[in-house]
Amino acid sequence: MSNAQAHNLTGDITLNGGEETPISVVDAENVHFRRQSVTGSVKLINPEYVFSCQRPTEQTVQPGETETTVSGSIEDIYVAHDGVDGTVVIDGAQDVYIEPNAITGDIEIVGEEQLFYNQLTDSPYGYDAYDAHGLGWKRSVSVSDPKHGVSVTGGRSTAEITDVTTDIELIVSGWDNTIDITGRTATVTIYLLGSQNTVTTSPYIDIEIDTRAGVENTIEQEPVPASDIIDTTREEAYAGHLLGRDTVTFQEPATDKDYCPNCGANASAVVTRRQEDAFFVTNSPIYRFDAGGSSYECENCSLNAGPEVRLSEEERKQVLG
Repeated sequence: MSNAQAHNLTGDITLNGGEETPISVVDAENVHFRRQSVTGSVKLINPEYVFSCQRPTEQTVQPGETETTVSGSIEDIYVAHDGVDGTVVIDGAQDVYIEPNAITGDIEIVGEEQLFYNQLTDSPYGYDAYDAHGLGWKRSVSVSDPKHGVSVTGGRSTAEITDVTTDIELIVSGWDNTIDITGRTATVTIYLLGSQNTVTTSPYIDIEIDTRAGVENTIEQEPVPASDIIDTTREEAYAGHLLGRDTVTFQEPATDKDYCPNCGANASAVVTRRQEDAFFVTNSPIYRFDAGGSSYECENCSLNAGPEVRLSEEERKQVLG
């Protein structure tokens, strides 16, 4: 004899392991299958958009008699890590997001308007290894010096990831999320699902895109600032010349150049190196005997281009004891 349960709910809900399977979810706006969330199979019926890191299988999912029905004015459903042991049927959802390694069994999709699928190159770390997880609508997460990874699941959330010095992973799943990453000499591997998400990194963070399934997503790296290439500014070169003739060398941004005359590369930070033979009074040239010529360099060919190498607080403790 069946003890089927029916739940009429409103707003955002989470399936976290307390529901009997098979589970039927009816007319949810957004459904998020997080990593390692379903030990079993999933059937999607008439979803509008599906964003997936897992390929739908050719097997038909036969869920059997429904034990739990979830319906009502449901906005977002989050299927938690180890949230379902059995089969889930999602009927009439608008957007469905399937993160890497979310579902162990078959995935059947029937009647979708559009499927955005991108095959994984490498599987990410396990769920528990990540340094932080952002989950929900208009949430924020801040992480400093992460060791493995950060995930953001939901909509209109923000993540600030700072002091990145080791290779990490980033999973972004949802809509209109914004992630800013700063650090140096590290690689961020990105798994991106959904639409209108933005990931921005500082100049010395390398980006590897493992999965990118969706539309209108932006992944960009901030340009190298000209100040990182300039060894001596005009003001620094003039300083200390109180009275007399001297030759000084300095660098300035070449703001009229979008390519480097020295190496020929397209560049965002072109600087010009100048030399002046001048008579100085109180740190200012009052007469120039020879202004010299100009040479150029950029972030691609300058020996000065590179991150400022400073030890983090934790690294200093490790080195100094």
